[in-house]
Amino acid sequence: MIKTTSETWPGRAVLLVSHVAGLADLVALPLWVGGLVRSHGFTSQQAGLLVTLYIAGILASNLILGPRFDRVDGRLVAGLGFAVAAGCFLAMAQLDGLLVFTPLHLLAGLGAGAGLSCVHGTIGRSRNPHRLFALVNVGVGAFGIPFFAVVPHLMTQSGVAAVFIVLGSLMLAASVLSAIAFPHKLESVTLAVVGEAERSPLDTRVMAFLGVVLLTSAQSAIFSFIERVGSYDGFPAASVATMLAIAAFINLSAPALAGLLQGRLSPTHVAACGMFLHGCASLIITHATLFAVYAIAASTPVFLVVFSHVFMFGLIAKLDRSGHMAALTPAMMMIGTAIGPFLGGSVVTGFGYPALGITAAMLAWGAAACFVGVHLRTSGVETRSADLSARLSA
Repeated sequence: MIKTTSETWPGRAVLLVSHVAGLADLVALPLWVGGLVRSHGFTSQQAGLLVTLYIAGILASNLILGPRFDRVDGRLVAGLGFAVAAGCFLAMAQLDGLLVFTPLHLLAGLGAGAGLSCVHGTIGRSRNPHRLFALVNVGVGAFGIPFFAVVPHLMTQSGVAAVFIVLGSLMLAASVLSAIAFPHKLESVTLAVVGEAERSPLDTRVMAFLGVVLLTSAQSAIFSFIERVGSYDGFPAASVATMLAIAAFINLSAPALAGLLQGRLSPTHVAACGMFLHGCASLIITHATLFAVYAIAASTPVFLVVFSHVFMFGLIAKLDRSGHMAALTPAMMMIGTAIGPFLGGSVVTGFGYPALGITAAMLAWGAAACFVGVHLRTSGVETRSADLSARLSA
């Protein structure tokens, strides 16, 4: 066993790999949903439901463990949780059938959610949550590049099993690293140094919580069906796959840019503007008739979400310095991400892809309104991401 913290590079490396594993569904959604439809003959609604069950498992696990973040052994819980998820994914690569996939998706989500709760809580208790969250999100972007470059080609031979093998292998790596060197929690020194209230008012925290839920609902609803929208519009599958791979390179810059702009932009302004643009992109994706227009719009949502969410995480860590709200950020994300694929599949089944774009836009604009509300509630004490590190170094 290796003793690490969130302030040492070995500890940060474990958090990075574990964060990527816990949020791999956000990268894999298009190929995951599309692969379930093509490989196993599920309807869009059934495929969306299976992914929703996985995300619901993450949510349930996080709601149980997030409030108890201070009382669990991160090394044990993350190691076992990711191991359970790895076993489920590798089993699904060999199996078939809705009745088999249903419990395995749910169990995999429960395991991944346990690990992710420990990861986000530990990041929230770090000395600079914004900067560390930006770092681990660079890992998510880096994972997307080889994933979209290689997995679509593997799927031509193995179907959705290729997705399950990659996800299972990633979960297994996170499990081993967590068991060996998951970081110890830091004491909540920020409270003593800064001398401010531990938590902001409840209504402010609820608005931030709801804003992230609506954000991820919009993102997962549209992103789950980006590949399907391209196919429906008659765009070549190879061109869509290339677009997704190029988008992964672009998205890699989002967390790095967010980290560099720490303290220079208002988190609430970034969130509101980013979600307004996300809604506009969703409408363009589902209404575009030219591939170039579709490709540009489809490359935008993930960048906007990742860039905005780094600022949101720094804001959330400041709104609740105990780390409990940060530990619950997977729940905020996964409530929306669980709603999105099933809602999106239902809208597509009933009303078609143009209605999906309208639905995603309304959700994104609702998220923007929530962060406008947070800004109004905190306008006198606007939380800029640099404040924490600046005060700690004072």
